Amino acid sequence: MDTDLAITPKRLGLVEIDSFCPRCYWYLLKQKFHPPFDQFGGAIFKSMEQAQMAVVGDLIEKNGTLPEEFAPFCDLVGQVQFPRNWRRFKHRLDSGVLLYGEPDDIFQVSDGSIAVIDFKTARPKDGKDPLLGCYRIQILGYSFIAEFGLKLGEVSRGGLLYWGAEHEKVVADPDKYYRSKRLWMPFVPKPLAFDIDYKQLDAL
Repeated sequence: MDTDLAITPKRLGLVEIDSFCPRCYWYLLKQKFHPPFDQFGGAIFKSMEQAQMAVVGDLIEKNGTLPEEFAPFCDLVGQVQFPRNWRRFKHRLDSGVLLYGEPDDIFQVSDGSIAVIDFKTARPKDGKDPLLGCYRIQILGYSFIAEFGLKLGEVSRGGLLYWGAEHEKVVADPDKYYRSKRLWMPFVPKPLAFDIDYKQLDAL
């Protein structure tokens, strides 16, 4: 199929959310996903993502694996080097649609396969996150590019690593979490794994 459509896995995943509207999505496509008055303050989330990635990388480097609270990703043994640039991280689906983007991180698994992980500064909401369908497609898309586009290895699993802020503890005992002129907010990791089924991508 001939098409000039290029899209990120996350934007493709918007088709999977319960509130999906084809008309709204058509407008987003025409606006290249930059609608007017879009002032989302993502800087703090980017900072948190970098901190979370550093913590995970440090744990693996020090211990060889991740501790039990990161199950089912405790068998990650190292970070995979890949081009952190959306212009190079891309691959075309059989439908002709070009997928491109940049995953948060890719890890080597102890069995020789790889795992694609995305970090979310949010609570998992017991698997009822309204954006969960979108995130699943996001991971599938990045995994597809990693495996078939860049030939980084077979992706055995993908998933999310939620980091939920325990703000209730701070509210209940603020003095405990304000030290040395700094607010120390505790964040708890909650992993969620996805099966890899690339057939869903072309269907979307």
